[in-house]
Amino acid sequence: MKRIAVLFLTVVILFSALSSCGIARGEYFVRTRRDGMGRLCISLARVDKDGKHLSDEKLHTIYEDACRIFSDTYNDLSDVPESGLYLFNVEFDTVLDIPKGIGDAAGYAINLSQMTEGLYEPCAGTVSALIKKDPTPSKKALEDALSHVGTEHFSIDGDVLKKSDPKAKLDLGPLRDAYALKAAVEHLTNSRCAYGTVTFNGTAGVFGKKADESPFEVKLSSGHPGVFNITEGYVSLVSEHFGTAFDFSDGVTDPALECAAVYSLDPRVSCAMAAVAYVNGSDSLMEVYRKGELSFEAALTEKGGGLTLTKYADKNGLFVPEINEAETQESEEVSK
Repeated sequence: MKRIAVLFLTVVILFSALSSCGIARGEYFVRTRRDGMGRLCISLARVDKDGKHLSDEKLHTIYEDACRIFSDTYNDLSDVPESGLYLFNVEFDTVLDIPKGIGDAAGYAINLSQMTEGLYEPCAGTVSALIKKDPTPSKKALEDALSHVGTEHFSIDGDVLKKSDPKAKLDLGPLRDAYALKAAVEHLTNSRCAYGTVTFNGTAGVFGKKADESPFEVKLSSGHPGVFNITEGYVSLVSEHFGTAFDFSDGVTDPALECAAVYSLDPRVSCAMAAVAYVNGSDSLMEVYRKGELSFEAALTEKGGGLTLTKYADKNGLFVPEINEAETQESEEVSK
């Protein structure tokens, strides 16, 4: 099977990827933070779970706590000095006692790679580092970097993470974003705030229920119009400037799609499958979808403007396209 992975060579900041989830600002306390990680926007309803008004001071405290939890989780799963992942990626034989959070993320990443037959590749850190240093490396340098790619170099035994190849590196990529977003959403779910949304770069998560129980509208950017109507879960959008698509046979290549939007109750699935679809295309994502091991629905914008939907993406108003003069094509799976 042809494998293409996304290499996260730069910080990804998709300011226009998602709208404010259908939010009217008067109803919400909205704060946005931009830094080296990207753009984090948190919108909090101005009422508590009993319907009583929450002051801006209380909402700001809830917001600050959510930001701190998001940042702590994000940094812990990034390859930055002093993080558990950074220490593990140092080039020597490693048997590392790891915190539970890192172990869960690394173990899930490896399992996800195996479930998708390598379409999602978290073990390409050596290639990412090489391309970041030299966008057009020599054939020998690239072959050497590729020799250290693969889940077979890693194993997890309880709280111990092992690697058999000293140079092998983990790059959690979209899973890092997913874990950080999930941590913030879980904190907000348990806070006094009744409901709201969290968006980070190209992913949106929601928590709580509106008084009228209406869904949150997660609107895609104007270049890839459409709306996901959700009452729980996460939507991830991947489009231009997301990262570098890397073909393991031919090197850096163009992504297969204009845009990939994936909904799932699990942010790890939505983030990873959006990346897989964007660089590998509709057919590859549909192969994963048919297996039924991962639960998600997707709306995929093909190059040229066509729209491919998974089987239940447009059922019960989950996804509503807003595409003019573009044929919406259902996948082979849908027509069965």
